[in-house]
Amino acid sequence: MQWPQHAPLAEVGPLKLTPGELVRGSLDTGVAKIALLACAGMAPGPVLYVQALQHGLELNGCEVMHRLIREFDPKALKGTLILVPMANPLAARVHMQSFPYPDRALHRGINDMNRRWLPPTGGPNHVDQMVAALAPIVALGDVIVDLHCHEYLYPCMAMTDMSIPAGAKLAVDMGIEVVRSGQGVTGMFGPYCRNTLGKVSLTVEMPPLRRVDAANAAVGLRSVRNTMRSMGMLDEALERPARTVIYGTKPQQGQSVAAEREGFMSRHVMPGDAVTEGQLLAEIISPDDFSVVQEIRSSLNGFVISLGRPPQAWGDPEHDFMNIDDRAAMVSTASEVIEW
Repeated sequence: MQWPQHAPLAEVGPLKLTPGELVRGSLDTGVAKIALLACAGMAPGPVLYVQALQHGLELNGCEVMHRLIREFDPKALKGTLILVPMANPLAARVHMQSFPYPDRALHRGINDMNRRWLPPTGGPNHVDQMVAALAPIVALGDVIVDLHCHEYLYPCMAMTDMSIPAGAKLAVDMGIEVVRSGQGVTGMFGPYCRNTLGKVSLTVEMPPLRRVDAANAAVGLRSVRNTMRSMGMLDEALERPARTVIYGTKPQQGQSVAAEREGFMSRHVMPGDAVTEGQLLAEIISPDDFSVVQEIRSSLNGFVISLGRPPQAWGDPEHDFMNIDDRAAMVSTASEVIEW
């Protein structure tokens, strides 16, 4: 893939850039200031836009940005790097996924920043004003990366529409073991970038919510640096995992196991692990006498998609105490497995 070779940008929103230097500032949205950082490289190259914290409980992306600006040398950059490390500071300040309404499904369509990227941008509530202010900055990117978090039910993953060759290559090059193909839904940031702006857009998910996991933040950092390497913005070799498991590009077989008894679930594997038919995934332990009352086993050769009791409401934590009929585990075959 040959990426555009722009002269390094001289301006990004209110920021005036100097080649080889990281510039910090903020974007005044009218309802909140959003931190905005940018670096113009020393040579022509593409523009990469990276953002995090569309949802206020998803903090790993902030850590990824902090490590990135601490570790990389701006003078080694080609092209322009734009960073928005806290896209939704209002939600973060009130310790919720969204703002201003509580995190309920009833309000998600009007409250969730990642459902408000609707052309033309701008609307009646606070998050719409932040989206409208960010939109012209987002449009500068040739490639757009959105950092998110989810529960420990799932492994780290990269997501994009794998039918788009440039996005598929970057998703694999990110160096995350799990890659999922999907188009998203109307109002989400990824489809807005791909369908409205015509840009390559990727999403990275890293557990957990509410706090930073150092190991998973390191995976996120690798994904951003590998994106810059793959685009030719850094003259560095890609860092690969031992394997890349791709879902959603070919037919797959799946298994979902529900809890038949209530109790504490003891894990024998972790999300993302490869498993074989008949392998023990977890045990449910009775709260009455602490005996094993259910064994959860895989019915196929594949990979663990999720493990644990899913949140009952958006933003709630997962749980390893199971109630009857809770989904306990999901296993699936993969569309493709690449061994590096």
